[in-house]
Amino acid sequence: MLCAGRVGEYIKKNPILKVHSVYKRTVNLWMGNEVCALYPKELSSTPMSAVLPMNENTFLKMINLAGCSGEITIQGGRLLIDRTTSKVGSIKTWDPVIKKQLNRKEGYRLSEAVKNFINEEDDIRDSFGRGIVSALSSQNKKGKNYAKVSLVKNALLSRADSILNSSGKTMKDLGKTAAEMIGLGIGLTPSGDDFLTGMLLAFWTSKELSQDVFSQFTGEIEKKIDNTNQISRQFLLCACRGEFGSLFHRLIFHAGTDENIREDLEQIQKIGHSSGMDTLNGMLTGLWLCGRTQDGNYDMDGSGKPNCSAVSSD
Repeated sequence: MLCAGRVGEYIKKNPILKVHSVYKRTVNLWMGNEVCALYPKELSSTPMSAVLPMNENTFLKMINLAGCSGEITIQGGRLLIDRTTSKVGSIKTWDPVIKKQLNRKEGYRLSEAVKNFINEEDDIRDSFGRGIVSALSSQNKKGKNYAKVSLVKNALLSRADSILNSSGKTMKDLGKTAAEMIGLGIGLTPSGDDFLTGMLLAFWTSKELSQDVFSQFTGEIEKKIDNTNQISRQFLLCACRGEFGSLFHRLIFHAGTDENIREDLEQIQKIGHSSGMDTLNGMLTGLWLCGRTQDGNYDMDGSGKPNCSAVSSD
């Protein structure tokens, strides 16, 4: 079984875990004061997951047992629920912290790929959908009208506007504005939280943004972290530490190569009901903020003066 580093180390020391909750393709387990998740092998790894060598049919049977028992033991390469045992193999771990950083050219390449991908996908009623692409194309227009969208989408896009119009603010101020996204939207991980995860990914992987400046932003996010549910809160805290799922590791790696990244974007798009697309909207926002020059446009050839995030680090 393949576990994110902290998850694997915890299970080795604490093989008996209480069930937090179960879903169609997920068993959430208490990990001290945190929650980790068991996935079937069809799902990609996250910073809080343990992926079991089980197909979905076998996993579904395990979910039913886990829901009834309320407790799972993982030890000696086996998973035990009551008297039912399954082979899961030894615990192998991976580091969810993304080490690669993107220069301005790579960031621009990725932003264009993300923008084009979002623009080709169907809009989604109660999430960002194509909202950020539309907002960026109308940056110089005043009086944006969201009357034709749902109340949830209206709230999401209105807060996104506040972030996009953050020129001249410090990273601390930008963090305060962005933190208003926390808990906003529907789903196990609300759209606002997924959006922030995408922004954090863009900031974390930017060569233009120092760790100190990144910390100014995350400090404001962490102050409002209790405004969302426990599972979503953990994913946000992971992102504040530079920890992201394996699909995002792959995407960032390919952004710095000649590889076609569309397949990576297609896989991310499949995450949750709208989580993948909401994260991509947040990533596009973060990339745009990191890629702006003084006139508010991308520096396409990387020769302009860096103005990462169009905000100061004061």
